[in-house]
Amino acid sequence: ASLRRRQPGQRRSRTLRTGLALLALIVAAVGLIPIVWPQSPDRQLDPAVAGLAAPGSRFEVLHLTDRRTLAAVAVEVSGSEVVLHGQPRPTRVALADLDGEIGSQRFALGSDEFGRDVAARLLAGGPVALAVAGWTVLLISLVALPLGALSGSAPPAVDQFILRGLEALQSFPRLFLLLGLAAIVRPGMLSVVLI
Repeated sequence: ASLRRRQPGQRRSRTLRTGLALLALIVAAVGLIPIVWPQSPDRQLDPAVAGLAAPGSRFEVLHLTDRRTLAAVAVEVSGSEVVLHGQPRPTRVALADLDGEIGSQRFALGSDEFGRDVAARLLAGGPVALAVAGWTVLLISLVALPLGALSGSAPPAVDQFILRGLEALQSFPRLFLLLGLAAIVRPGMLSVVLI
């Protein structure tokens, strides 16, 4: 039996393909979040009922004509009113005050103390995290590649100058350097990328 030797570039090529496939999967998942997970991350149910709900909790949701949204563990329709159970005390709402049908919402990962869906909030952070990662890689590439190319192709004196400059930067305590940078740069995506 003959053993085939792997070419040196074959392993890197397979690793590169795997990395690109994972990146494509992450970008596709982030792009499909609004379609796959239609619940708004800012939609807030009544914190007295839905606040700090356990993962998998399900609540009945009523939208009222005065733009309020009520939540209950169970809903009972009796005559011309709806009784909400699971509130601090049973609440009665007239059927005429309902704006549409009685719906339900399930919290896959539970809710926070304000009655907002944790899974929706987690998924809403995906595009921001991807943007920060992309901008960070771009910024590092724009700074590090020219410096590395210059250091590698220039005379040794230039290489030593660049090396001493980077060592001087590393000698500062990182926390103070980041605090100084945060004081200079306005809050926003740029400050997150730089810091």
